[in-house]
Amino acid sequence: MNKLEVLDLIANPNIDWEEKLLDIPNIFWKDIEVVMHALECDAPYHMNKTFQFADHALKKDKKTVLEVLKKDAFAFEFVDKNLKKDKEVILYAIERSGLNLKHIDKSFKKDRQITLAAVKKDGRALEYADKIFKKDIEIVLEALNNSGAPNTLIKFIDKSLYHDITIKDLGWELDVSISNIIDIKKYFK
Repeated sequence: MNKLEVLDLIANPNIDWEEKLLDIPNIFWKDIEVVMHALECDAPYHMNKTFQFADHALKKDKKTVLEVLKKDAFAFEFVDKNLKKDKEVILYAIERSGLNLKHIDKSFKKDRQITLAAVKKDGRALEYADKIFKKDIEIVLEALNNSGAPNTLIKFIDKSLYHDITIKDLGWELDVSISNIIDIKKYFK
């Protein structure tokens, strides 16, 4: 199999996505053009797992990783562990998806700037926040306000805040359907 055949295989919509990725010989996963083409073709499938096949040399190259994150916000899961300690890469990954908080190096889980950025992007990131931030009222309110289903976050909020958060704090006092679902005081009296 040559590079042109690999690129054609990747672009072929009639072959199962995961099956075709597994059929590509490892030598081609060292080629950034192949990887980027696969990421572009992955978009309609939303597999978000394509970068796992890339050669480790690409996963540890900062420039490559930043380019990959432009195409696939969830590729951060598969980057080299040293880049998961690089604040610039972490912030860019969080900017692309707050849920990347799950994959950052443990040493950065206590960084308030990173956690706040993550929950502002996607409130569901609260699940992956350090426990210290699960009792930080500003971070918790940001998470609740930036979640499509705030009631699913209740289990991640430190119990010390259960009686401090009201519907009014969240700016939802006029939305009866949401206030019936998320009145935290009702859940935990």
